[in-house]
Amino acid sequence: MAVTVLWPCMQKFVITDSWQDHINRPGYNAAYAGTDLAGAEQPLRGSQYDGRVLQAHWSTSGYGYTTFVEYGGVLRIRNAHQKNLGVKVGDAVNPETYLGTMDSTGNSTGTHAHFEVWIFTGGAWRNVDPLNPANGIVMVSLPEQLQPLGDEIIPPASTLPAFPEPVRVRPTAAVQSWINLRQQPFTTVPIIGKVLPGQVWEAYASKTDHLGNVWFAVRRGDIIGWAAAVYAGQLWLEVVQDA
Repeated sequence: MAVTVLWPCMQKFVITDSWQDHINRPGYNAAYAGTDLAGAEQPLRGSQYDGRVLQAHWSTSGYGYTTFVEYGGVLRIRNAHQKNLGVKVGDAVNPETYLGTMDSTGNSTGTHAHFEVWIFTGGAWRNVDPLNPANGIVMVSLPEQLQPLGDEIIPPASTLPAFPEPVRVRPTAAVQSWINLRQQPFTTVPIIGKVLPGQVWEAYASKTDHLGNVWFAVRRGDIIGWAAAVYAGQLWLEVVQDA
């Protein structure tokens, strides 16, 4: 099964596959190869859902300001030569998270993002070329094109819609429903939590994602987000008449 990865920036003016540069130059270690994305200064974003920042620091090995994020124990992404750091170690990361700005810090000759993709395979982490189809990586440009890493759920990319007469819903006893929660006011780093069986939420609208899963836009107090109503053909939320 292919692993989908979101490009770290919206606009990529030039893509330089530095993998070939490293592999073909004497004295260069292919294990440190990456893909260089050249362009003007622009925000860098997370490349999957439910990530956790492993490193956010100034690199002494020429990377400049660097972020290194792990997603679901399957995928790790490094962005290097950043202008600044928008996250710290331990922060949660999603495609909406601001990691920093593309720049030319460290050992760099022009504004670009040094982008590395690591996957866990054969009991070890391997740095792989994301542009080589043989490595099982599919690069995508939009968050809604991402596929789950394992069993986690990806909420549909959308703002919370307004709905005049919300219904009340609660998770079924059979499954704990994951939800992408945000404390108001909106912040770039979401708060990830669970909606547990027995809890009652107000559902303002519903939509279907590209995989056919049904989602409710829900609110409970000052927390809002998307919760799975029907996921993989299984009922995860049920409508209730009262609390």
